Amino acid sequence: MNTDINPVTGKIFPVFFFYTVPSVIGLLAMSCAVVVDGFFLGNYAGMTSLTSVNLTIPASGLLFGLALMFSVGGAIRCGKFIGSGNLKAANSSFSQSIVFISLLSLVLTILGKVFMDQLVFLLTTDSALAPVVAEYLEILLCFTVFQLGALCLSYFLRVAGQPLWASATMIIGCFINVFLDWLFIAQFQMGHQGAALGTGLSAAVTFFLLCAPFFTNRTRLKFCWRTKDISEVIKGAMAGLPEFVDEFSFGIFVFVFNWIIMRKLGASGVAAFSIINYMVITVLVISYGISDSMHPIISQNRGALKHKRIKSFIIISMLSVFALGVAISSLLVTSPQAVSGLFIPSGERETVQLTNHFISKIWPVFIVNGINIVLAAYLTAMNRCVDSTLIILSRNIFLPVFFLFIIHILIGGDGILIVLPLSELCTFFLSIFLLYKNRPEKLISNALMPIVAPARMYSVK
Repeated sequence: MNTDINPVTGKIFPVFFFYTVPSVIGLLAMSCAVVVDGFFLGNYAGMTSLTSVNLTIPASGLLFGLALMFSVGGAIRCGKFIGSGNLKAANSSFSQSIVFISLLSLVLTILGKVFMDQLVFLLTTDSALAPVVAEYLEILLCFTVFQLGALCLSYFLRVAGQPLWASATMIIGCFINVFLDWLFIAQFQMGHQGAALGTGLSAAVTFFLLCAPFFTNRTRLKFCWRTKDISEVIKGAMAGLPEFVDEFSFGIFVFVFNWIIMRKLGASGVAAFSIINYMVITVLVISYGISDSMHPIISQNRGALKHKRIKSFIIISMLSVFALGVAISSLLVTSPQAVSGLFIPSGERETVQLTNHFISKIWPVFIVNGINIVLAAYLTAMNRCVDSTLIILSRNIFLPVFFLFIIHILIGGDGILIVLPLSELCTFFLSIFLLYKNRPEKLISNALMPIVAPARMYSVK
């Protein structure tokens, strides 16, 4: 690898941008595909299809959460091995993770098909929306192995020093998805089924493109399944547990909000919340892109025991997401109509008004949520999984549920909309405390103790 962009030896800013920019662009491409789904569904299929697709988010959260747990965890361990010069162990971690996620995808597909009725019953209480949700999931489940496999390969490609190729494939997949959405939804009038088919086919193309570098000499990682030992899979799952908690807990949060809004505001409220979700996803993926780029950088510097470099990367990442949050919040405060107008035809006045009202309540969330995401990723990369999980659960489950209960009693009505900003702000203070508690120099020093202490004892003797 060029020493200018080597995570362990390269200059801080070139390394940061080399890993961050492709990661952000790749995830933006993925989120763009999701947003385009919403655009075509809202403008060509109607609010029923848009609402039904939003109701499947908790199920998607479970699938992608499991994939992230093994992908991120395996990639972090792989990066640590690369940083310490143990390429054989890195290949083993990569190979075992790929095989396990492939098997997991097949199992989840079968379970989803067998228990489809029960799954739909959990996702929606509206009998009119249930068939639409089922039709969307039936098609999407057929492509689970490609979706989860592509997600896993993209993380290992970044660790293997190929972030540009990982992002390029995401962008290609995005353009294919946009084209297929236009074809299936706008031209063939296939509605939500067209959206599911477009998403699945684009994921399949992305998967095969991501496989290509591993059959060449362009990456340091090679597939080599030479052992039946699955210890690396288990260790990777433990390291990546916070990512599963993050994805799945967000799905639970969306599920609870969907249920509350359906009871209070009906389908129009859920449609408005769907648009908020598209907006939140688009903004958050930039923060996730920055945090994802930290995994290979920090894990390799952790393996090389370079705490000063880790600290520099943390500072740059925090400043980047904070600046992004301020810019996005300013845009939402000044031009909320620009967001709602993308997804809702002008005739849907009630939904437009609800969406703009939702935006006026939740915009502060973007100021600090990126910092919470970045610090959780740092703790995960440093193998402080308990602390990382605490941040994730606080912002997605513990604090939202607590504030929902308190605000429902004290304020009621649309007061629930300030739950997100309050939860993120409180989590921010917790994140800063955990960063201080788990400073890079402290963790690296603790890692050195088992090595240094025996040497000192030997010298005394």
